[in-house]
Amino acid sequence: MNARTDMAYEAVLQNIEDQNIKIKESIKDEIRRYDVHILNDQGSKKFNKPVGRYITIEADDFYQKDLDFMHKIASMIAKAIDECVGAANPKTVLAVGLGNKHMTADSLGPMTVDKLIINRHIHSEHNINIGGVLMCALSPGVLGITGIETYDIIKGVAEKVSPDIIITIDALASKSTHRLSSAFQVTNTGIVPGAGVGNHRFKLSEQTLGMPVISIGVPLVVYASTLSLDIIEQCFMKTPELAPDQDQESKLISNILTSALGELVVTPKDIDAIVQKCAYVLAVAINQAIHKDLAFKDIIGLMN
Repeated sequence: MNARTDMAYEAVLQNIEDQNIKIKESIKDEIRRYDVHILNDQGSKKFNKPVGRYITIEADDFYQKDLDFMHKIASMIAKAIDECVGAANPKTVLAVGLGNKHMTADSLGPMTVDKLIINRHIHSEHNINIGGVLMCALSPGVLGITGIETYDIIKGVAEKVSPDIIITIDALASKSTHRLSSAFQVTNTGIVPGAGVGNHRFKLSEQTLGMPVISIGVPLVVYASTLSLDIIEQCFMKTPELAPDQDQESKLISNILTSALGELVVTPKDIDAIVQKCAYVLAVAINQAIHKDLAFKDIIGLMN
């Protein structure tokens, strides 16, 4: 049983010398940055991640820090977004808040979208040239509520709006409890909605939507099976000769967790407050990256 994670850095951590990937690490003001490039199809198959660029910004317990520290993280995320956008120079951006607003651990996307500075309607409805990049936003909900696949909703809106770039925001799964709610991943490879909570849907990517898709996520859940693997490894760290083999571990975890209850996910106990702060940081970062003509104080003022 492999530990499940949506975080590229976690997936490649034990294989940093692999020739199919490229990794760079840096730290500034207690904020760590990990750059992972999956270079080819061989790397994609080995690590189960699409070829492309993954940038992780991480700070332990950032949500307990002051506002200035959160703004530093937001600025680093904004820079990561810029790097993933590259030379695209978008005129119109569609932001998509993925997830279920009625489920706290899955509400990051809709909550972030609520804080974005939306201006496309000013230009299109009133025929006013406001300059800068036009942003519109969408929270498509989930299949169980709408009865419509998320992909179909986004595809239909994108065909009508014709954005140059789509930015998606969603909750992710981590294989490390200490990384929960303390890391932000930005990638240019797109995303599979619902992957973080075990409900995989159609992939959103440049290949499926016909335009670049920048995906931003925060690990807010860990699979109970992954957590169990971690506990077993910790228990036998000092006596590895007594540890069960992987097949035994898988059978044990499956019998206890999945056979009767199905797949379980675990979230921090303060998830409601954590999601609010993560959404704020992401909204500040996206607004900074898109609305470059606005001063930082004006961005904060328009968000409040």
